[in-house]
Amino acid sequence: LASYFDLHSEIDNYAWGGATVNNSYIPSYSSYLEGPVPGVIDQVSTYISEIGDDSIANTLHVLWIGYNDYWWYAYDNITDSDDEIVSLSPVYQNVTQSIKNIMESLYSAGARKFMVGNVPNMTQMPEALSRSEKIHQSYDILVNGHNEKLSTILTNFGATNPDTNIYSFDAFNALQCIDFQKKFLGFLNVQDACYPSPDAPCSNIFSFKFWDNYHFTTHSHNVIAGTAIQS
Repeated sequence: LASYFDLHSEIDNYAWGGATVNNSYIPSYSSYLEGPVPGVIDQVSTYISEIGDDSIANTLHVLWIGYNDYWWYAYDNITDSDDEIVSLSPVYQNVTQSIKNIMESLYSAGARKFMVGNVPNMTQMPEALSRSEKIHQSYDILVNGHNEKLSTILTNFGATNPDTNIYSFDAFNALQCIDFQKKFLGFLNVQDACYPSPDAPCSNIFSFKFWDNYHFTTHSHNVIAGTAIQS
């Protein structure tokens, strides 16, 4: 965002690949590092301990979390042998409440500007193509519940703290838009991973929505960034 608006601002990135929001609830894990990584709560605690009080009020704090939580939860807890889908409401309630707690911690430290994204449609990720219908149903429940609850949390947070600026960017619909307007946006493949494995060639990556089975291409992130800017 800073480069788009030609703002020569310092950008601090405290994110870790593979992180979940709260390691005490759903543990984080990086397949690249082959080990645990700090959850978002830990990342924010580190940030608050390092940031100066003078700049925090004018800093835009970007939070985009949830996919890893729900992927790992489904991986560890949902199997096709189960007769029915267990109640998943406590899962997305816990994750979204943790996001609220993070925002409150940042607010108490002086933060007043927030940008928060919702979770994309997980059933459309390449990794989901080979998953069962039960996993797809679980993804839908988790993502839809998360996004609905998050929207309410952000609205109430802004009402409770009127001195804040809260920008909510809709990553779910931005990525759905790629499917509906793929030719207009320059995408030729919105289903498969361009780079599904280390020994698979990846050509014309700009035309793909997905880089690998779990991540979007830079082209897709550009669409997401456009949605964030519009927010």
